[in-house]
Amino acid sequence: MKLIAILAFAVATTVCAGCASSGSGASAAAGQPGRAADVITESELATAAVPDVYAAVERLRPAFLRTRGQSTIGGATVPIRVYVNGLLLGDATSLRQLVVSDIKEIRYLSPTDATMRFGTGNSAGAIMVTRK
Repeated sequence: MKLIAILAFAVATTVCAGCASSGSGASAAAGQPGRAADVITESELATAAVPDVYAAVERLRPAFLRTRGQSTIGGATVPIRVYVNGLLLGDATSLRQLVVSDIKEIRYLSPTDATMRFGTGNSAGAIMVTRK
């Protein structure tokens, strides 16, 4: 009986800790209170004053451009993939093709989230772009 109570407490503690840390995705970016670490909003993009979306991401959330997870498979580098309105555009450099004023939101997906959403080949993570 005592073992069951300890296990129940451990499970409840783990679940509660997960709830507190997961939030709504609005965790503050480093040094920027109130900014979501995994999202660049339309209003942020408007203040970026850059020539393309790649430059905006580089300025506002440079961590989006760093690979995570298993970024090499069999010696070959796996790039971060970019999806625009759910369709694969290419790797991170393809963001240079996009005009900042056409973008509503840019969201970073972890390797796990990207693989669950878009399938295999996203082991370095993904950048989701939503056009206006």
